[in-house]
Amino acid sequence: MKCEERQLKLLECLSSDLYPFSICADAEGIEGGCIFESTIDSLSYFELHENRLHGVLLASAHGIGNFETSAEALQSVYNLSASQICFCADNYDSGNRCIEAHPEYKSMRSKSPFKDWNDVLKSKKAMRFKMRI
Repeated sequence: MKCEERQLKLLECLSSDLYPFSICADAEGIEGGCIFESTIDSLSYFELHENRLHGVLLASAHGIGNFETSAEALQSVYNLSASQICFCADNYDSGNRCIEAHPEYKSMRSKSPFKDWNDVLKSKKAMRFKMRI
């Protein structure tokens, strides 16, 4: 198979169509899960907080409409309660509405003026680059 002819898609062990991309920083045991709107946000959050993630599964919902289904999958596969799952929605109207509609889950958003975790990471890297110049 030539990479330029087909899209490469990797699935994490125990993943499903409900959350096909996930990262676990500590394989000892899953104690909680963070569900992000997109894969790039979960990867960005991982890069920003890699040293502080122990027993946390980072998953991508692939859209805000899939948060609840992804949370149910984490509860089922990893036996997590709603209080062990965090919705990490983007910082805009739809993300705010999603979090308000599901108070049973923890929530986390990037701080303004950043729309999402990828924007936070890009800003941090840009600041580091400017400091080197």
